[in-house]
Amino acid sequence: MSGRSPHRQHKRSTTASSHSVCCGPRTLLSVGQIYLYDNPLLKRPLALSDVKPLVVGHWGTTPGQNFIYVHLNRVIKKYDLDMFYVAGPGHGGPALVAQTYLEGTWSEVYPNVSQDEAGSTRLPRS
Repeated sequence: MSGRSPHRQHKRSTTASSHSVCCGPRTLLSVGQIYLYDNPLLKRPLALSDVKPLVVGHWGTTPGQNFIYVHLNRVIKKYDLDMFYVAGPGHGGPALVAQTYLEGTWSEVYPNVSQDEAGSTRLPRS
Protein backbone atom coordinates (compact mmCIF):
# COMPACT_ATOMS: atom_id res chain seq x y z
CA MET A 1 0.00 0.00 0.00
CA SER A 2 1.36 3.40 -0.93
CA GLY A 3 1.53 6.32 1.47
CA ARG A 4 -0.69 8.42 -0.80
CA SER A 5 -4.22 9.16 0.22
CA PRO A 6 -7.04 7.95 -2.05
CA HIS A 7 -8.26 11.57 -2.25
CA ARG A 8 -4.98 12.73 -3.77
CA GLN A 9 -4.97 9.88 -6.28
CA HIS A 10 -8.53 10.74 -7.30
CA LYS A 11 -7.65 14.41 -7.62
CA ARG A 12 -4.72 13.59 -9.88
CA SER A 13 -6.78 11.34 -12.13
CA THR A 14 -9.54 13.97 -12.31
CA THR A 15 -7.00 16.62 -13.26
CA ALA A 16 -5.46 14.37 -15.90
CA SER A 17 -8.83 13.49 -17.40
CA SER A 18 -9.99 17.13 -17.40
CA HIS A 19 -6.74 18.05 -19.14
CA SER A 20 -7.43 15.42 -21.82
CA VAL A 21 -10.99 16.63 -22.25
CA CYS A 22 -10.06 20.30 -22.46
CA CYS A 23 -6.83 20.06 -24.42
CA GLY A 24 -7.03 16.80 -26.40
CA PRO A 25 -9.63 17.84 -28.98
CA ARG A 26 -8.09 21.30 -29.36
CA THR A 27 -4.66 19.83 -29.94
CA LEU A 28 -5.97 17.30 -32.46
CA LEU A 29 -7.79 20.02 -34.41
CA SER A 30 -4.73 22.28 -34.28
CA VAL A 31 -2.38 19.56 -35.51
CA GLY A 32 -4.85 18.68 -38.25
CA GLN A 33 -4.83 22.26 -39.50
CA ILE A 34 -1.05 22.49 -39.48
CA TYR A 35 -0.07 19.14 -40.94
CA LEU A 36 -3.05 17.35 -42.46
CA TYR A 37 -5.01 17.78 -45.66
CA ASP A 38 -7.38 14.88 -44.94
CA ASN A 39 -8.26 12.34 -42.23
CA PRO A 40 -8.04 14.80 -39.28
CA LEU A 41 -10.00 12.48 -36.98
CA LEU A 42 -7.58 9.64 -37.76
CA LYS A 43 -10.41 7.30 -38.76
CA ARG A 44 -7.86 5.29 -40.74
CA PRO A 45 -4.06 5.01 -40.73
CA LEU A 46 -2.39 8.12 -42.10
CA ALA A 47 -1.28 8.04 -45.71
CA LEU A 48 1.14 10.36 -47.46
CA SER A 49 -1.82 11.86 -49.34
CA ASP A 50 -3.28 12.97 -45.95
CA VAL A 51 -0.26 15.16 -45.17
CA LYS A 52 -0.01 18.72 -46.49
CA PRO A 53 2.92 19.26 -48.83
CA LEU A 54 3.44 22.74 -47.32
CA VAL A 55 3.08 23.13 -43.57
CA VAL A 56 1.06 26.17 -42.46
CA GLY A 57 1.52 27.29 -38.88
CA HIS A 58 3.90 26.36 -36.12
CA TRP A 59 3.36 23.57 -33.63
CA GLY A 60 5.54 25.15 -30.93
CA THR A 61 3.01 27.82 -29.98
CA THR A 62 -0.09 25.62 -30.21
CA PRO A 63 -0.15 23.75 -26.86
CA GLY A 64 0.58 26.91 -24.88
CA GLN A 65 -2.06 28.95 -26.67
CA ASN A 66 -4.64 26.17 -26.26
CA PHE A 67 -3.82 25.97 -22.54
CA ILE A 68 -4.06 29.74 -22.04
CA TYR A 69 -7.32 30.04 -24.00
CA VAL A 70 -9.09 27.26 -22.10
CA HIS A 71 -8.01 28.43 -18.68
CA LEU A 72 -8.62 32.10 -19.35
CA ASN A 73 -12.16 31.21 -20.39
CA ARG A 74 -12.63 29.46 -17.06
CA VAL A 75 -11.33 32.50 -15.14
CA ILE A 76 -13.45 34.89 -17.21
CA LYS A 77 -16.60 32.88 -16.50
CA LYS A 78 -15.81 32.27 -12.83
CA TYR A 79 -15.15 35.93 -12.01
CA ASP A 80 -17.43 37.46 -14.70
CA LEU A 81 -14.50 39.40 -16.14
CA ASP A 82 -14.53 41.78 -19.07
CA MET A 83 -11.33 40.71 -20.74
CA PHE A 84 -9.74 40.16 -24.13
CA TYR A 85 -7.23 37.50 -25.06
CA VAL A 86 -4.99 39.08 -27.66
CA ALA A 87 -2.83 36.72 -29.69
CA GLY A 88 -0.57 37.84 -32.47
CA PRO A 89 -1.16 36.77 -36.05
CA GLY A 90 0.72 33.96 -37.68
CA HIS A 91 1.96 30.74 -36.19
CA GLY A 92 -0.61 30.54 -33.40
CA GLY A 93 -3.57 30.74 -35.76
CA PRO A 94 -4.43 27.02 -35.74
CA ALA A 95 -4.81 27.04 -31.94
CA LEU A 96 -7.29 29.91 -32.01
CA VAL A 97 -9.18 28.44 -34.96
CA ALA A 98 -9.52 25.15 -33.04
CA GLN A 99 -10.85 27.01 -30.00
CA THR A 100 -13.40 29.02 -31.93
CA TYR A 101 -14.46 25.93 -33.90
CA LEU A 102 -15.17 23.98 -30.70
CA GLU A 103 -17.11 26.96 -29.28
CA GLY A 104 -19.21 27.13 -32.44
CA THR A 105 -18.13 30.63 -33.47
CA TRP A 106 -16.09 29.44 -36.47
CA SER A 107 -19.11 27.57 -37.86
CA GLU A 108 -21.31 30.66 -37.43
CA VAL A 109 -18.92 32.69 -39.58
CA TYR A 110 -18.09 29.81 -41.97
CA PRO A 111 -21.30 27.70 -42.13
CA ASN A 112 -19.71 25.23 -44.56
CA VAL A 113 -17.44 24.14 -41.67
CA SER A 114 -20.21 22.57 -39.61
CA GLN A 115 -20.08 21.22 -36.04
CA ASP A 116 -19.92 17.58 -37.10
CA GLU A 117 -17.54 15.06 -38.65
CA ALA A 118 -17.87 16.60 -42.11
CA GLY A 119 -17.05 20.05 -40.71
CA SER A 120 -14.05 18.83 -38.77
CA THR A 121 -12.79 17.28 -42.00
CA ARG A 122 -13.22 20.64 -43.78
CA LEU A 123 -11.54 22.62 -40.99
CA PRO A 124 -7.92 21.85 -41.99
CA ARG A 125 -8.73 23.05 -45.52
CA SER A 126 -10.50 26.27 -44.52
